[in-house]
Amino acid sequence: MATAQKIVSDALTELRMQSELIPADPQLEQDALDRLIGMLEEWASIGVATGVTIPTVLASDLNNPRDIELGLSHSLALEMTTRAPQEPARRLLRAWRRSRRRIKAKYGPNPVQQLPGKLPLGQGNNVGPRSKRFFPEPTTLGSNSDSLGT
Repeated sequence: MATAQKIVSDALTELRMQSELIPADPQLEQDALDRLIGMLEEWASIGVATGVTIPTVLASDLNNPRDIELGLSHSLALEMTTRAPQEPARRLLRAWRRSRRRIKAKYGPNPVQQLPGKLPLGQGNNVGPRSKRFFPEPTTLGSNSDSLGT
């Protein structure tokens, strides 16, 4: 589990906006915290249920799972690129894509299957623009007004 301070510090270090010799400006850290809060609220609104506690101050504990700590840092670093003096490195973009994919796969919403999985292709279970249509066939011919036959 990490604190908001650690995530903010890791993100600013990725962007080379702070180092061990040059600490970050307190206003920059507060801006990064505000963006972290917005990012976590956005994730919650689209159904990414990571279980992270939304921080109020930099010392707040996030209660995050260990496997998303790096993803939080990469995502916040990309959120803060508007304040960075240079463009983000390609390695940061690649790392962000990988961590975003992992987070969405593990904590994102799971789609609900529209049709039963046992249907053969051609019986309503196909791939294409009309794949969600399914018309069950009547069990006997001529038993009701919707069926064919006499």
